[in-house]
Amino acid sequence: MLIRDNGAEFTGNGIVGWAEERRIAWRYLTPGEPMQNGFIESFNGPLLDELLNETLFSTLDQAYMDLAI
Repeated sequence: MLIRDNGAEFTGNGIVGWAEERRIAWRYLTPGEPMQNGFIESFNGPLLDELLNETLFSTLDQAYMDLAI
């Protein structure tokens, strides 16, 4: 089972198809309730501060390349 919020990160047909092929169920968090997944929320904040908020990217491709290291 994959647990996710209602954001746009995992709405692509590729990830949905991948999950269906493997018979992986989706569970959605209640909108506005980030504490339902407190572990990842506590991880994402510092990650954003250390990586993304410290860097100014000129293009989306640059961001992908810099973060793929």
